[in-house]
Amino acid sequence: MTALKSLFLGAAMMAACAVSSVASPDVKFYEPRDLIQVSTDDVQLAYNQTSKTVFVTAKSAYELYCRCPWLKVVEQDGKITVTAEPNESFVPRTGRIILTTKKENVSRVISVTQNPEPGHDKYFALPKEGNILPLADLDLSKATHDNYIKEIKKNKSIDGKEIRIKNNRYESAIATHAKSVFNIKLNGAMRFVTDLGIDDGILSRSPENHGDAVYKILLDGKEVASGRITILDKEAAHVDINTHGAQMMQIVLDPNGSNWGDHIDLGNPYFELTADKPELVDVE
Repeated sequence: MTALKSLFLGAAMMAACAVSSVASPDVKFYEPRDLIQVSTDDVQLAYNQTSKTVFVTAKSAYELYCRCPWLKVVEQDGKITVTAEPNESFVPRTGRIILTTKKENVSRVISVTQNPEPGHDKYFALPKEGNILPLADLDLSKATHDNYIKEIKKNKSIDGKEIRIKNNRYESAIATHAKSVFNIKLNGAMRFVTDLGIDDGILSRSPENHGDAVYKILLDGKEVASGRITILDKEAAHVDINTHGAQMMQIVLDPNGSNWGDHIDLGNPYFELTADKPELVDVE
């Protein structure tokens, strides 16, 4: 009797499961493309292109959502007009437009990508002619830096990645963290050239709180160049200084307020020499 009772209960449970797995004939499942057709779901805009049209054919009423602050979307008569603010940055940005049917609650997503302003994906080599000495070839341990880092790095960012300033790469580069000071005995060097900027890696953090610094360059104590660099700059700060006749040069990199994310890169910093090589000396 026990075995027979168990067999009966098992059969009953299997039957119940079979019944529950049968979908109700009133429920219909739709793929998004079945209800909403669009002329494209991947809108590509140039950096200065501000509008584009997407054509829509829908079998069911839908609502349109777009919460991207740099995009404006207007739907009328089966057309979606996408309007964007010009992208003056150096990285692409992407927003989404969502079309959701009211009855079936099915969504179709249109991705909008605005590409960066051109000219921010270059590789800059050092000059091939002339008597050139990269700053990276000097004893960088003589320079000072914030205690956040252990050392000034050559050809690597503070985070250990490839150095990029506005998405441009350099044959020779160094990375430091403000506050940082370089005291350089020029020994007859005629010229100093570099690009200065906040490392692109800081873009992954909040730009409102990271990557804002100031620089100044002095010859024999007299300021000859200065400026501000931020992660939101469109271009690196280019410095080209005639050092003829000066004995000492000092590069001073200071936070502009907080020093959070003040990862400062010097792209292709080099000297043009006469005979002797400059040397870094201890900061007093």
